[in-house]
Amino acid sequence: MSVDSINFGNGHVEVSQHYENDRSLREQTIKYIIGEGEVRKVFYIGNDRNDRSATIRHNVTDTGIDIVTTPDGEKIITKLILRPQQVIDLYSAVKEEPPKWLLEISRLHMSRGYHEL
Repeated sequence: MSVDSINFGNGHVEVSQHYENDRSLREQTIKYIIGEGEVRKVFYIGNDRNDRSATIRHNVTDTGIDIVTTPDGEKIITKLILRPQQVIDLYSAVKEEPPKWLLEISRLHMSRGYHEL
């Protein structure tokens, strides 16, 4: 699934005010250095961590980015550069082993300090 297909609505994904105001350096790093990549796994977080009626949807890409959206994908809440423990936590919630390649990418991003943006 491409990042563009996260949006299921009118062709325009809105961003939260927090994201628009406070995350420009992170966004630029993701866009121009890391790359958004392709969505490889979607997690729904709520009372039941994989419930589609959840309040948050995590779209994990093959570049180690977590694009956090509303459950319908209409609004981007934030984008995260995943740390290894975040990868482990997301996959543990659905009782799956995290992919080794994704853990390696997240370790690389941490070694470069991207997780601090």
